[in-house]
Amino acid sequence: MQASVAPQATAKAVAARPVAAAHLPNARICVSATNAARAAAAAAVTAAKSGRGAPVPAATAMAASGQGAPPPAAAPPTRPTLYDVPVSNNGARCRYVIYSQGLDVAIASPAALGGLRSPEFLALSPNGKMPVLRLPAPAGDLPAAAAAAGLAAIYESEVISQYLVSAAFCPPGTLRAADPLAQARADLATRAHDMYVTTAQGCMYKGGLTAEERSAGLAQLSFQLDALERVVAAGGGPFVCGAEVTTADAALAPTFEFMVRILPRHFGWADVFAGRPALRAWWGGLRARDAAMARILDEVAGGLEAWEAAKRWDELGITAQVARGEARYAF
Repeated sequence: MQASVAPQATAKAVAARPVAAAHLPNARICVSATNAARAAAAAAVTAAKSGRGAPVPAATAMAASGQGAPPPAAAPPTRPTLYDVPVSNNGARCRYVIYSQGLDVAIASPAALGGLRSPEFLALSPNGKMPVLRLPAPAGDLPAAAAAAGLAAIYESEVISQYLVSAAFCPPGTLRAADPLAQARADLATRAHDMYVTTAQGCMYKGGLTAEERSAGLAQLSFQLDALERVVAAGGGPFVCGAEVTTADAALAPTFEFMVRILPRHFGWADVFAGRPALRAWWGGLRARDAAMARILDEVAGGLEAWEAAKRWDELGITAQVARGEARYAF
C-alpha cells in the first residue's frame, strides 16, 4: 500500500525549492583542494629540483605536499550537495528533509570526492565523517580565500538538518512543533539520541570491542530507550513530540531501524519495544504516516541488508564473541 505524505510535506514537495542566494549560516567555512592543483604544484617543484624551472616559492611546495592551501577549485558547485551514503543513520535525517520538502539538493557518495579520508573530503569535513553539505558560496559574503574557492561546507547531521529547514530553504516553522513545550520535547529527544545513543551504537556492528565493552554499550542503548520512552509518552503521539512530525522523528527513526534489525538478530533481544508502549506505537505507524520517512528507512534497511549479505558480524568476530557467552548482550 502506498504510504501517504505527512501534512507538512504534501504541498511543499511538489516543486523543489532553490537555495536562498544571499544567505549563508554561521558555519565553518572550508576551502576544498583539487588534485589538479596539487599536481601542478608538484610539477613545479620537480622542475625546480632538476634545474629546468624557476625556484619554487614555499607556498607552492607546501601545496604540492598537501600541507598548505592550494589554488582555488576550478569549478565551484552550482547546486548544494549532501555527501552521504544510504546506510548512514545520521545522514538519513538530512535526506528526510530533502525528500519531504522537495529541496533542490543533490546527494552524492563521499566516494565522489575520493572517500572519507581524502584531502578533498577532509577539506569539507575535517573529522572525516559524513554527512557534509557543500554549498555554493555567495559572492562577497565570505573571507577572501573561501570566496575565491567558491565553496562552503556545513558538517554534523543535526546542524545540516536545522539549516535545511531554516529560511535559507523552507518557510518558517517547517518540521517544527507550533507549541514551544512540544518543540522542547523534540529537541530533548534529538539531543539525547545524538549524545547518548549514537555514541553507543557502534556496539551493534563494530569489531574490536571486548565482551565487556560491547555489553556496556548494549546496556546503554537499553537505558536510553527507556529515557526516550518517557519523552515520547509525554507527547501523546503519534510523532515524537505529539501531533506534528518534526526533525526529531527523522533523527531517531533511522537509528531505530538499526536497532530493530540488529539487536534481535545478533544479540538475542526478544523485543526492542518490550515495556515501551509509546515507542512501539510511534515506530509501528511511522512508515504508513509519512512516505519520505518510509523512503529513508528503506534506504537504511537496504544498507544493513548489504552488511548481512557480506556477513559483517561473522567477519568481525562479533557472532563468535556473542556465542561464547562471556557477557550479557540481550536486554
